[in-house]
Amino acid sequence: MLKDSLTEGLIELDAAASTPEEAIENVGRLLLSQGKISKGYIDSMIETLHNYGPYMVIAPGIAIPHGQPGELVKEDCIAFCRLKNPVEFGNKNNDPVRYLFAIGSNKNNGHLDILKELSTFLMNENNIDRLGKIKTKSEFMKLIEKEGTIIERS
Repeated sequence: MLKDSLTEGLIELDAAASTPEEAIENVGRLLLSQGKISKGYIDSMIETLHNYGPYMVIAPGIAIPHGQPGELVKEDCIAFCRLKNPVEFGNKNNDPVRYLFAIGSNKNNGHLDILKELSTFLMNENNIDRLGKIKTKSEFMKLIEKEGTIIERS
């Protein structure tokens, strides 16, 4: 479940970044610091942006950076980073990005349950508005606990 996957150590509020690469590094460092990924996965997320463009910017202000599933990811994971100042990723419809949810998996399709829950959470425009207003990591956790959906994992 989303609320079980996100801990305070996987959340950063008002991070500084001036490029998409810096933004991805910020959210990737959260996963690295919690032992969810190897350092190379951050490089893989940035490489994905360079190779495939800003398709990871999925809605106005929201990006879901990720790399290829595999051994660089130790377990299915997600992290959240809110940028202090939005960054242009090059997606004319959804830039600039302020909210990043990095996801990772060590197996093909392993991230789909997290992605389904995250998508449901983000479809509620009130939740997106609240992401900009929360002041602490514990407020973020309360939002996820209250509004995060419950999907049984198979």
